[in-house]
Amino acid sequence: MSGKSILKLFLPLLFLFFFIPFQARAGSLVEPATYAKLKSIGQGYFIQLQNEMVKEDISQEKADEIIFNYLKELDSQLQKNLQAGTLNEGNFKEVLGSASMELILKPDYRSFLKAALRVFGAGEENPTKVFQDIMEGKKPLPPGVQQFYEAVKQEVLYDALSKPTPPASGGGGSSPAVKSTENKKVIGKEGGQLIAYNEKAGVEIPAGALDKELEVSINKVDQVNVPPVPVNCKLAGDIYEFGPAGVKFNKNITVILQYDPLKLNEAKEVDLAVYYARKDTNNWVFLGGTVDKQKHTVKVAVDHFSLFAVMVIEKAKAAPPVKPPGEQVRLTDLENHWAKGNIQKLINQGVIGGYPDNTFRPNNSITRAEFTKILVKAMGFAEVKPASPTFADVPSSSWAYGVVEVAAGAGLVKGSEGKFRPDDPITRQEIAVLLVRGLGKEADVIGTVPNFADASRIAPWARGQVIIAAKERLINGYPDNTIKPVKNSTRAEAAVMVCRLLKL
Repeated sequence: MSGKSILKLFLPLLFLFFFIPFQARAGSLVEPATYAKLKSIGQGYFIQLQNEMVKEDISQEKADEIIFNYLKELDSQLQKNLQAGTLNEGNFKEVLGSASMELILKPDYRSFLKAALRVFGAGEENPTKVFQDIMEGKKPLPPGVQQFYEAVKQEVLYDALSKPTPPASGGGGSSPAVKSTENKKVIGKEGGQLIAYNEKAGVEIPAGALDKELEVSINKVDQVNVPPVPVNCKLAGDIYEFGPAGVKFNKNITVILQYDPLKLNEAKEVDLAVYYARKDTNNWVFLGGTVDKQKHTVKVAVDHFSLFAVMVIEKAKAAPPVKPPGEQVRLTDLENHWAKGNIQKLINQGVIGGYPDNTFRPNNSITRAEFTKILVKAMGFAEVKPASPTFADVPSSSWAYGVVEVAAGAGLVKGSEGKFRPDDPITRQEIAVLLVRGLGKEADVIGTVPNFADASRIAPWARGQVIIAAKERLINGYPDNTIKPVKNSTRAEAAVMVCRLLKL
């Protein structure tokens, strides 16, 4: 295979894993603070490149200089295209490829090319097979590449693009390469959208949502001026105020917020959700939302303007067994019960307990507050006790206040008309809803309910969740092929379903 053939094969892959994030304002990449941060995040990749160059009798200092100069020249080329209006998201890959091919063939960067090929495992092997394995996920990426990719995307694509766009030269009226960063727009009865802060925040208003024209605005606000973030959550992006405040719409609108993948740490994107701030109670309220992992956005339907933010729920590690083997709590009324094994597992994990008389009462019904406590403990959430209650019927003096509040903050419970009904027995369909939320699959509630004889009795608001709960085998039917959705759950049934959620 000729040298040019190898280059044509190699460069697109190198760009994909290392350079594709440089989507505009490329000069920002080599600002001292930004470059130092990128080197720190992708240090494994940088170090490997340096080490491979050292093998070619190049000093580490010279290797550093070569890498930096390459990025600097590439930045310069991209910046020129950006200012000329010839660089945009649609043609970026082609522009970048052309600029990089021109650079990589320069004698000054031959050592860089050789080092990168070896880092990607293409030393003496067939480059075609190596890169094909990488693309198919059969070969792992070099250390730091994914982290580096996400960091550059945040620093350049999201942050730098919010800087003002250079004005177009001449009188031709060429369109700008960067989207408008206006944060105000008049929208009328026909509907419309406002996208601000370079697509970090936006709103889509359908026709008929407004009765008259309205100047809609989006403003980024400081964290010190908003309610405190729930203790079991952390911000995954910026906080925005959508205005005018207090506006209620005739139908749902869509709020779209971007999140920062670097802020997830060990959390998963399935745990991301949009929250809105209630200034009257000084707390945040869970809204949920649909995550787009490619665009790093969460969108949610709402009927009012407020402060909105994307947060990620931080789950605690599973609790260790309360009692070591041989010392587990043994309850007197479980000996021959069909759910004994599952109940005992939850007891040993400290998730559920018995009564003072050493009984479990497995066939008794369980209340909404009691089940919420079990679910919260099973998922590893710590209780929270905000200054103001979320639900009028669960005051701060209630024994269930801490568990209900953390469940509300995590989006597990939502209540109705400002009430939670903590002492009502919980039904099987209500449990299905909570379990599906705990599984993080409420957005998937579509499909056909399994062929239960009493499927028509499932409430419309629970049908989707019962579908998922049955599909995931969190809830099973009875021998007579019924699901009994409105039947009050027993303590034993609740324990078994939580065990299935935890896969115990």
